[in-house]
Amino acid sequence: MPKRIHVIVILTILTIALLGTPGGTHAAEIKVLSDSPLAPALRRITDAFHRDSGHEVKFVFGLSPVIHKMVRDGETDDVIIIQPNFINDLVGAGKIVAGQYPTIARVGIGVFTRADANAPDVSTVAAFKQALLDADALVFSNVAAGNYFATVLERLGIVEAVKGKITRASPPDVVARIVEGKGNDIGVMVVTLIIADKRLKPPLCSGSYGQFPST
Repeated sequence: MPKRIHVIVILTILTIALLGTPGGTHAAEIKVLSDSPLAPALRRITDAFHRDSGHEVKFVFGLSPVIHKMVRDGETDDVIIIQPNFINDLVGAGKIVAGQYPTIARVGIGVFTRADANAPDVSTVAAFKQALLDADALVFSNVAAGNYFATVLERLGIVEAVKGKITRASPPDVVARIVEGKGNDIGVMVVTLIIADKRLKPPLCSGSYGQFPST
């Protein structure tokens, strides 16, 4: 789905949510629970929505497992943006209504280093594989993006070779470990969060792993 279509879908969802709020034709506040990797893009889109409509969009960002737990525990909001594998459970628990949920975004994961570090060569699959083998540390998350990258290591056939230097951590801790490191360390995280953090060298390479429907 082209980027422009994603934006139109998001604005349409916000407008529909607005119609369901008390006094929807007047300035209102729309509450959105969203997976945190989408934060940079959503803030820009909703800033434009606020300028054009006068309506406020209040976000609560968190990882999809956190958003899932919040909704299961009774949190209510106008819009929920979450990874698709959590939707059936929320429908079964009676927390959201069964139906079709548009996919509004896909995010990629990227390989990165500290901003002041030398960037490894990842221009080909062979070079990428060698960069991972040469790294002093590989740090990636213990949630969906990290789980996906673990399958990449399997496909490259280097799990055994690198397992002694792998650290799995929460996304904030992935960044902290890379920033505070001194060696030839490589981190893996969603691209949007890499770009937003000036302490990190922008993604050296990236690939798509996740999509986010809206309810």
